[in-house]
Amino acid sequence: MITSMLDVPVLMYHRVNPVVIDRNTVHVDNFKQQLEYLASRGYQAITLTQLRQSLDGQGALPAKPVILTFDDGYKDNFDFALPLLMQYDMKATVFVVAGCVGGFCSWLKEHDCNRLMTWEQLGKWVEAGMEIGGHTMTHPFLSRLNEQAIKHELLTSKELLESKLNSKIAFFCYPYGDFDDRVKTLVRQAGYQGGLAIYNRVSLTQPDIYAIPRQGISARLPLWEFKLKVSGCHRLFIGMRIIEHRLKAMLRRRHG
Repeated sequence: MITSMLDVPVLMYHRVNPVVIDRNTVHVDNFKQQLEYLASRGYQAITLTQLRQSLDGQGALPAKPVILTFDDGYKDNFDFALPLLMQYDMKATVFVVAGCVGGFCSWLKEHDCNRLMTWEQLGKWVEAGMEIGGHTMTHPFLSRLNEQAIKHELLTSKELLESKLNSKIAFFCYPYGDFDDRVKTLVRQAGYQGGLAIYNRVSLTQPDIYAIPRQGISARLPLWEFKLKVSGCHRLFIGMRIIEHRLKAMLRRRHG
């Protein structure tokens, strides 16, 4: 029985592509193998909206839910991930950098694998039953911005996505997993129903819908580890990464 949002494993992808250019690119064959495993074991990929509705007492979740998320909105999500998601009847959420739609992501080296979906492709993503979330206008480190700039990144991107796609944008993903209490408050005030993080500033003892932890799925992740990340052990993986992150931050402070 699902009693907390932490009972649901949330996975973070970036690219799904036959060309693996970095650790954030999952080969399309590996992604297919992961979906095959989920389907064969009775997992059901749900949307973040379904999770929020369940937490609000507005509906029950399946027995083995999992949430699949994609950061940035790469074109290969449409070309390679979407057909497989539909084949295995899985839902997913893509977090879109609204100011870069149809172009290349400005924060990475220009490469064909870094091309982003067009508005038309994003519309078809929605038509396929998938979900879209906000990921700012320009993909900055939000905690480094002043309040006016943060509001622009949050509100302008939300309004643009909703206008272009005629679809409610209910969830937000922090670029680089970077946020603080000020950013989190502004995300809530902007009208988002939840915020997706990674490991920084998340808690396994005090669940926060505006700091939902996710597990990264990397290029070299073996299937046995993927199986553990969606099992009842998924909290252990998150806890280990939280400890690792805090230790690294402590060492950085100590050594200047």
